[in-house]
Amino acid sequence: MKHLLLSLSLTFAGSSWAQEVAEVADASDATEATDGVEALVQMVGDLDWTSLKSKATSSQWEAAASELVDHLKSNPRDPRAWTILGDALHQGKLPYAAMVAWSRAASLSPSEASASYPELLAASETFGEELWVGEYVGEDFGVDMDAETRSKAAYQAARYHFSKENWGTALGVLFLVDGKSTVATKGLILQGITFAQQSRYDEALPLLLAAEAKLRSDNADPHEINALQLNIARTQYAADNLSEAAQRYTEVERGDSYWPTAQFEKAWAHFAAKDYGDALGTLQTHHSAFFSDWYFPEAELLRAQSLFVMCKFPSATEAIDTFQAAYTPVSKDLAGQLARMNASEVYADVAAYSKGESHQISERMLRRYQWDDRFTGSVAALDQAEAELATLAKSSGSWSKPVADMLEARANARRKAEGQRIKDSLAYHRAELDDMLRGIELTRVDLLTLEAKLYEQAAAGVKISDEERKTQFRNIRKSGKRVWPFEGETWADELGWYRVVTKPECPQSLTGLGG
Repeated sequence: MKHLLLSLSLTFAGSSWAQEVAEVADASDATEATDGVEALVQMVGDLDWTSLKSKATSSQWEAAASELVDHLKSNPRDPRAWTILGDALHQGKLPYAAMVAWSRAASLSPSEASASYPELLAASETFGEELWVGEYVGEDFGVDMDAETRSKAAYQAARYHFSKENWGTALGVLFLVDGKSTVATKGLILQGITFAQQSRYDEALPLLLAAEAKLRSDNADPHEINALQLNIARTQYAADNLSEAAQRYTEVERGDSYWPTAQFEKAWAHFAAKDYGDALGTLQTHHSAFFSDWYFPEAELLRAQSLFVMCKFPSATEAIDTFQAAYTPVSKDLAGQLARMNASEVYADVAAYSKGESHQISERMLRRYQWDDRFTGSVAALDQAEAELATLAKSSGSWSKPVADMLEARANARRKAEGQRIKDSLAYHRAELDDMLRGIELTRVDLLTLEAKLYEQAAAGVKISDEERKTQFRNIRKSGKRVWPFEGETWADELGWYRVVTKPECPQSLTGLGG
């Protein structure tokens, strides 16, 4: 996804401070050259750095912040000043603002900023800024860091390169993650997924399975284990290990937010294996009333296609009609919403939905963001930024307004980038949906053509009448069994367990499926 640059109008507009603040906000896409930084630091030696460092980590942190802000107005590329300013803001319980200052220092001089790396990396993890910070901390691994800090820096740098699809660089950096680090298991997972992105499934699966074993032995968060199960299933599917993939999808717990997606992808695994009955049974979950306002257009398409290849033409036609009726309005509404809203407005709309407030974009399209870790992390982080901005607004110190401008610049950049990510995703889904709606008409033509050919060969399947069904039910009851034929009702605790016992109605000579 492309990050948009942010134009700022600040108190010091036109000054070097304002320029640097804007660069802090935009830094996720551009790494500035740092040649000459050390020489610059030597030229501005008029500050008592030892005294400033002491003040920054004590009750005098505001005095240090004022002195540093004044210094940075004329010396905005001084990494030492940014580092100590971060220390002061951290002491003042402004962790997001501190992270922004430390990140600026790291972008200018990793060696100068390395002392703050433990706090910087912890803050970036807390506020979901690993991709942003990862670019800087990955610039130089030769700086002084302990093993744990180096491992965390390597992991965040790998995440940054992964987001840019720099697969080779991501894998290379991940080798710096120590096996005893607290991020070792996350590193294994990212390494496995990176191999999978390169279609190196034989290398990916052992790493993912090893990570699974480690998570289970550590009694990790079940949601984290379910996420890994989903990735293992997808890797097995991509490797054409369809039965293993179906089993892995089944192991995603039904109470987890990943379960609906796992069920849908499990249906695809059954379909690819030509287990059409199991595919239809699995799709009953998404066809039920419980998921009527969820966005799973491919589920209806897959259902129609499964019925189509089994020559069950009336049912396939009904599924096509259901799909068109449900999703044609969705495409039209989404097109209008995306045309009206910019990236920041999209973010605000999704954030409002996540907090139970009124919103413009349909819930069908926004529901997934309730469980999108990146989005929920952004909401929490931006709420923290707003809280810090409120604190800064109450301060009378000369340092507070420039720091507030710096923090607001980063908050706006993140809000805009996150909104653009969601808008791009929604635009992609809308284009994909339009392709499906166009393609389904061709499927309808194919269906009619094949149906005509089938009738020409006099190979239509046998249909049991309602009276015959009732007779069969009475016979079963006489044997001591009670059977309730499925009439369309669906119980929540039955979702995920349905099977459709059926057979193709195609003549063997026509499709090879058997009659």
